[in-house]
Amino acid sequence: MIRLAVNVRPASLPITSACFWMLFASVVVADQGKGGRVNRIEVQASQCVVRYGAEVDLPALSDGVVAQWAVGRNQVVVKNQVIVNLTNDRLTRRRKTAIERLRLARTQAEDTTTLDHAEAALADANEELRRYRSRFGEPDSLGNPTFRALTLAVSQAQRQYDQTLAEHAEAEQRCRVRESELAAIETDCQALQLRSPIDGILVDVYRDSGEWVERGQAIAKIVSPEHLTIDALVAQQVTGRAHCQGCPVSIRWDVPNNEGNPQTRRLDGIVKSVDPQWLPGGYRRIHVDVANQLVGNEHDGIADWILYPGQDIRMTVAVMSPTIHRSKGDPYRTMSNAPIPLTGQPAIRPGTMPSRASLQAEIRLSRNRRRSEILR
Repeated sequence: MIRLAVNVRPASLPITSACFWMLFASVVVADQGKGGRVNRIEVQASQCVVRYGAEVDLPALSDGVVAQWAVGRNQVVVKNQVIVNLTNDRLTRRRKTAIERLRLARTQAEDTTTLDHAEAALADANEELRRYRSRFGEPDSLGNPTFRALTLAVSQAQRQYDQTLAEHAEAEQRCRVRESELAAIETDCQALQLRSPIDGILVDVYRDSGEWVERGQAIAKIVSPEHLTIDALVAQQVTGRAHCQGCPVSIRWDVPNNEGNPQTRRLDGIVKSVDPQWLPGGYRRIHVDVANQLVGNEHDGIADWILYPGQDIRMTVAVMSPTIHRSKGDPYRTMSNAPIPLTGQPAIRPGTMPSRASLQAEIRLSRNRRRSEILR
């Protein structure tokens, strides 16, 4: 494996095409992969900014007054841990009223005395009519006043039972409605307890105790140092967007040890995305995902991480070279003497280095072409 790094700085790219050819000609990296050789170019990124991978503004889920903070600023929190408690007197009164209404509705729904009386009266009327029929047979209802009175009593008892049964069903339905109302109010009351949605650190508090907060307003910020995002710039002349996404990244920085001497630390990451637009100077911004690591022993319930936002880092991206393997075809003819399809790039065969004389000749040719274009 041959690995020659290129340091790309915003102040030096691009000044002239000659500088670019010298930088590009000094980079040839061969990396072994499955199915054949994959050429890579190590590029030094610039203007690296480390950010938290997850930053959550905790919103208030209900109107209320900040009563008590259960967690202080810059303390470690876990998922579903109570962060702060709110109070709302109007919601408290609504809850008490809903509880009383539900208690009354349950009492009415559970009271079956009237229904039992109506059922007993209907049973007695049917029994009297049955005894009369068993004793005298089926008389003529028009000519027998006793039979007519018994039939009328059964009909009235049936109507009374049906009405009482409907009233009891209505009471049960009203009880279920009161239960739903109380459940909705209980949900609003539970929203007065704000819980952390992620594992992380409470880094900012927007409301102090005693302040009023409306629903939807941010009340605190929680960050997760477990995953970090690094934004950096990579020169477009060195690599294209398609060659950079998904490539491995190496992050290094120096920290003092116990003796005060600098100690280099390292983390690895992956380029998750590349912005499609170009920035001034021929750069593109890349976004790198990095899995952070804990360092040292946990002290007082607080574990320290190896990398935090704001640290000065150096980042190298192993981007893919535009060279294509022979077995997969060569639509751009990069394996031949034709130039690699990058604007003004000299013809360089993979795994070879141009001579100094040929490089100087190419630089002179590039300068002459530029002068001709200016004169035109």
